[in-house]
Amino acid sequence: MTIRTALLCLLLTVGIGAFTYFNDYVIRQGMLVGDLMPVIGYGGLALFTLVLNPIIAWIRRSWTFNRRELALICSITLIAGATAGWGLWGFLPTSIMMPQQRVKIEAGWKRHKVMEDLPPQMIPKITPENESRVLNSYVCSARTSEEHISIETVPWKVWLGPLRFWVPMGLTLSLALVGLALLMHRQWAYHEQQPYPIASFAQALLPQENDWKNSVYTNRLFWVGCGTVFLILIYNWICRVYPQYLRSVPLQLDFSSLAELIPTVVKGGGNVLLSPRIFLTTVGLSFFLASDVSFSMGVMPWFFCLLYGLLESHGIPIHEGNHLTPKITSSMYFAGYLTIVLAAIYHGRFYYWSVLRKSLGLKTRDEIGQDATWGMRLFLLCSCIFVYQLIQAGLSWYLAIAYTLIGLCVFIGVNRAVVESGAIQIGTVIFPGAILLTFLGPVTIGPRMLIIMYIVSTVLLAAPSWSPFVFLAHALKIGDSSGLAVGSVAKYAALTILLCSVIAIPATIYWQYDYGADQASWTTAVAVMPYDNIVMVKDRLQGQDLLDKAQHATTWERLSNIRPKWRCVYAFIITFAAALLCTFCRLRLPWWPIHPVIFIFLGGGQARVFAWSFFIGWLIKSLTLRYGGSRAYNTMKPLMIGIIAGDLLGRLIPMLVMTTYYLITGDRLIG
Repeated sequence: MTIRTALLCLLLTVGIGAFTYFNDYVIRQGMLVGDLMPVIGYGGLALFTLVLNPIIAWIRRSWTFNRRELALICSITLIAGATAGWGLWGFLPTSIMMPQQRVKIEAGWKRHKVMEDLPPQMIPKITPENESRVLNSYVCSARTSEEHISIETVPWKVWLGPLRFWVPMGLTLSLALVGLALLMHRQWAYHEQQPYPIASFAQALLPQENDWKNSVYTNRLFWVGCGTVFLILIYNWICRVYPQYLRSVPLQLDFSSLAELIPTVVKGGGNVLLSPRIFLTTVGLSFFLASDVSFSMGVMPWFFCLLYGLLESHGIPIHEGNHLTPKITSSMYFAGYLTIVLAAIYHGRFYYWSVLRKSLGLKTRDEIGQDATWGMRLFLLCSCIFVYQLIQAGLSWYLAIAYTLIGLCVFIGVNRAVVESGAIQIGTVIFPGAILLTFLGPVTIGPRMLIIMYIVSTVLLAAPSWSPFVFLAHALKIGDSSGLAVGSVAKYAALTILLCSVIAIPATIYWQYDYGADQASWTTAVAVMPYDNIVMVKDRLQGQDLLDKAQHATTWERLSNIRPKWRCVYAFIITFAAALLCTFCRLRLPWWPIHPVIFIFLGGGQARVFAWSFFIGWLIKSLTLRYGGSRAYNTMKPLMIGIIAGDLLGRLIPMLVMTTYYLITGDRLIG
């Protein structure tokens, strides 16, 4: 790493950690990490390679950034953004503070004394003496004038207790996932030759070895795609600024008039499919995917919406409660994730077994690299520590182990889905506590241990698809393809997580006391879910005269009172069998058109939103191969890369302009 690269990475880490909350919830002109192709990372890479690096080359060629430098800068930017945002610490302050305000107005919370079930080290201690300074100032802002508050205004001492609990737990989980990423990289990138479509796009933009540019820059089709999309998006943004004067170029289709022809599909959530927005990045990425992946992502959401509609029509509730409520869809998602993870383990079973043996100091016939060996050791060590931390928080040993395994299953499933499908959003609705409640029942778990699992989920697992782990998998692929040592990239990523955590957590708390916590955000909605659900569980147990038994039963009494939610268990079994069958057919039947990755998405919100974009990408690729062959397909690649780059630049430039405008004037340019 060169000195300038180190300084730039340090500056980016500090800046992203300090201003992520300010950008996302104060300026509100676009989240720094709003999807799995964030403009701050990949858009910044496009801006640097297409604009800034050529300018530097024009001034003096020896000053340009090379492939390795830009790959590392992009990787660090992605990891820092995920750490400061929803991926790791974005939910922490709100999840442990806002419920203490909400309990004042929720009769059910008061009746069941839900806050008393929590271990005191998990939340800030609010007393009548400090309530105004700690809680009210957090909710409504501590400002007494137009000036920003001082750092001393924030009641840091009250926050130190819960931070001592949460920060070690979050960092332990993050380091376990860093080790897991190192462990899986060689198997996925080399042995299985997974496509990594997002990382492949980044590689297409990075300069070639010993040069400041990539050969794609000289291709006319690249600039046609990039320029056209960029101009359309910039024009549409100007239309948003001046809506009274201009009409935007439509990027959304409207087939809503067909709703009366397919009422069952609409009842299952298919109304979104009838008013699709076209995501140009997804269209471009779909061109590089295996045809069965893009076809499945484009067509199967219609089938699942039909299935959901049929079940709803027959009185079987699909969507009930919130994300933490045991329901049929959650069980179906878990079956899909479990299938994908088991298939991934099966494909690499010999490699993983060899790595495990070597990490334990045993002999192995296979040649295993040090990166994978130390990755396995880090993963095993930190996973065990995480289980111990859960036990110390109040979970039984068997629940702590089960919780950790389900959480890891979710992280691996998300990563596998992104690596195979290139999906830029995955709406994960699997929470380990809810899954365990589904299969074990409330008496076996007990209200106190249930709410502990719920709170850990809302703080650390509320958005696993935005976690540093997902971005690290792509960072390792980008770095490896650029000539960087995989182990070095992982070390820099771990250091970035540590440094960004130290900055992002206090910065987020400071901005919330300065402006007041955002009470209409997704983080606030997630923060109250554990308590709403625990009230429902306690009411049900009380009605069955089982509440006292659930609260005071011994371990063996709990295990002898397993009462699954059978409707959800049946949904899990059926979906698991279907996903296994789909996986088997794809391995054994060359003509099989459905990819099992669709069981990660099913008919969820993200699947419906992006279905048309995947279908259009599949259609373009299929027509190109059918009528032009592989030669036409290779000719079209620069065009699709240009479309993706233009889409990213068309979102990045308005964000930079609107942020600058806010910093200068104090007003938002749009809304």
